[in-house]
Amino acid sequence: MMNPVYEVVERRLCGSRYCLWLRWVVVLGVSLVALLVPNFADFLSLVGSSVCCTLGFVLPALFHLMVFKGELGWDVLLLDVVIVVIGLIMGISGTWSSLIEIFASNSKA
Repeated sequence: MMNPVYEVVERRLCGSRYCLWLRWVVVLGVSLVALLVPNFADFLSLVGSSVCCTLGFVLPALFHLMVFKGELGWDVLLLDVVIVVIGLIMGISGTWSSLIEIFASNSKA
């Protein structure tokens, strides 16, 4: 999911060509964050449950509804709404669970 964002940044900074130094900087930055942030797994769980549910379930179905709203039958409309609702429920419950885990590990320390 990060690849499209990276490609946009790479095009802006390197003029639409492969940029080896920028890739090294990104890998180094991500590695440093993973090494230096305490309880990085809990943070990764929080990002995954909130952002990835939104990017993977909610936004595609929502965009499909917005773009084709006049052409959809009731069955496809219902399916898109169900996907959005399930994605929101999963995202909220995963975010809640991750936040509970983060605060529980902070109170132990």
